[in-house]
Amino acid sequence: MTPARKKILLILVLVAVIDLLIAAGIFFWWKNSQSDLPHQKDIAELATQLVDLSSRVEGLIITQENEAEILRQTEKFAPYQLKVQYQHPYAVLLLCTPDGKQALLEDAGCSAKLDRKVKNEAPCEFTLRVKENCQVQGADMQ
Repeated sequence: MTPARKKILLILVLVAVIDLLIAAGIFFWWKNSQSDLPHQKDIAELATQLVDLSSRVEGLIITQENEAEILRQTEKFAPYQLKVQYQHPYAVLLLCTPDGKQALLEDAGCSAKLDRKVKNEAPCEFTLRVKENCQVQGADMQ
């Protein structure tokens, strides 16, 4: 093989390696952008909506408000999974990833602020306990 052909072969191999690295980088970027976890901006908006909904659900328990309006509010959370737990007389809402595996936000309806923003991976399970006079206790509270 002549030196010119070796040089051309070496250039082709380098170009192929660079192409593979670029393709791998694009694949990993795409794969990570498809994550079930929302971005921080989305989390902030979801948190605001969850606090609003949890107070409405709390009102439903106390005043028997229009249940259809509450259900209409839950559509804002699609495709995330939304769970409600009643801790008499309080309501706690839990927002999880679309696949239902990870908790994202948890809020007691009797408090005016978001009670729990999940910072580390955690299962989609209720952790808040609401005591008398809306004393909220639980893991990862803000």
